[in-house]
Amino acid sequence: MKTPYHSLDLALEETGTMLVLAGRGPGSPGYTLTRCTKYGDPLEALNVMDAPAEFDDFTPDSMMCANRRIYLVDRRGMKAVVIESDGRFSAGYFITADGPGDLHESSIESFRIDDAGALSFTLSCKSEPFVVTIGGEDDRPTFNCYGNRGADRLTLGVITFIGLFVSCYLIK
Repeated sequence: MKTPYHSLDLALEETGTMLVLAGRGPGSPGYTLTRCTKYGDPLEALNVMDAPAEFDDFTPDSMMCANRRIYLVDRRGMKAVVIESDGRFSAGYFITADGPGDLHESSIESFRIDDAGALSFTLSCKSEPFVVTIGGEDDRPTFNCYGNRGADRLTLGVITFIGLFVSCYLIK
């Protein structure tokens, strides 16, 4: 018997409608994204459309709405997808960590979006926080290190998919 879906996250759109993200739990494939009235009555199911094949196994567990877009994050899988309000894929990100922080011990702890649409991820690599920001003035990732370990002891990679354009950044 399959594990039933349960609510993972909730976000309010600028129009006043509510989005409900539901899934089967950590590490389990499958999720639903439902747009509801402000009272919680379902209006429509949203599906991510036109995403690259690299995101076929994407299973978000967190989301946020800003700038008329929906930001979905798979914290354990260290991936993020940005979709338009109709579900069309806008951008996707893989965040990888290696070196002293083994990928299997790394995760996205939290994320935020600023007024300009820049995404900031707080990563935990062996329980030490690191912040990666994507977007802003030149759309190049910036890297800030907070903690006892210097930034030179960790390599982070950000692979960006925007339409057909792919870019890769290594941040040391």
